[in-house]
Amino acid sequence: MFSVQNVFTFSMGTILMLGLSGNAQAFSIYASDSSGRVGTVDPGTGEFSSVLQSGTQFTDIAITEEGSLFGTSFTGLYSIDQSAGLTTFIGNYGFSGMNALGFTGSNALYGARNTGGVYQIDASTGSSALLAGTSGFRSSGDIVFDPTQNLFWGTSTS
Repeated sequence: MFSVQNVFTFSMGTILMLGLSGNAQAFSIYASDSSGRVGTVDPGTGEFSSVLQSGTQFTDIAITEEGSLFGTSFTGLYSIDQSAGLTTFIGNYGFSGMNALGFTGSNALYGARNTGGVYQIDASTGSSALLAGTSGFRSSGDIVFDPTQNLFWGTSTS
């Protein structure tokens, strides 16, 4: 069962989304900008280093426990291979508005829409299933899984 609470809202400016990978001592912050570049952000300086030009404007990036990157557009799911500098379209959601993506510790993929709703997503096909309506919560573009509390945190426009 999902419970939705609006804790706080903020604006990220020109970087559309962030994803963290690694442990507390050494980690990478992945980001995508509005021109479709995917790269890393230096946590000390805030400097963006482009890894690839995707041609797709991702609204969020999610990272598996093993470090595999996935991106979402408003309508579909993509895999991101930073070594090869490629993105691969996986599949459409069947609707528009998906702007948040996050994996659990067991690599289950979830997303949220800017019109409301939390979805479970099949990472191999991109198909999605509505898990919960989110009255009063419209995703503003990010969810992140907190394994210690076994819940997702999300940003909201409302």
